[in-house]
Amino acid sequence: MKIVSAVCLAALLSLSFGLSARAADKAPLSTLKPWINEVPFEPIGGHDLTEMPAFKERLKTLLGKEKYAIYKRDLWGGVSFPVKERNNVLLVHFCMPHACMNEMIFVFADMTNDKMDVCWTREEEPTDHWLSEGKNPRDIGTGGCFDANDFALYDKYYQK
Repeated sequence: MKIVSAVCLAALLSLSFGLSARAADKAPLSTLKPWINEVPFEPIGGHDLTEMPAFKERLKTLLGKEKYAIYKRDLWGGVSFPVKERNNVLLVHFCMPHACMNEMIFVFADMTNDKMDVCWTREEEPTDHWLSEGKNPRDIGTGGCFDANDFALYDKYYQK
């Protein structure tokens, strides 16, 4: 019985340490700081912002497979704006060429809390969406991503 208990305890410990190690592998959003006031596709240190694991992998997880494929197809490499910063939160904004009002994404990277939030709008979808790491997606209504500008949008929908 003691051997079985010891094996179970060892398995639980290795599982929990494995999960902790994977969580620790998540690249911190602070690695995106060099792009403040730069266009996201501007190479810095040999990479653009969209190639950085803190951005790419976390956005892929947050959007999910289907939305990430749409982002890569329609928005990535399209129109982008210089990265803005306020109170250690970055704003990265992409939209589809010739359709900026209908197809866009706002990515907010909170470097203090190491948390990413996204406002997503597509013409084919009946509502805009607010996506936050660790939270359920929220429908924010048609035009929800346009209810406010830049960081006012973040202030309106951000949840701690």
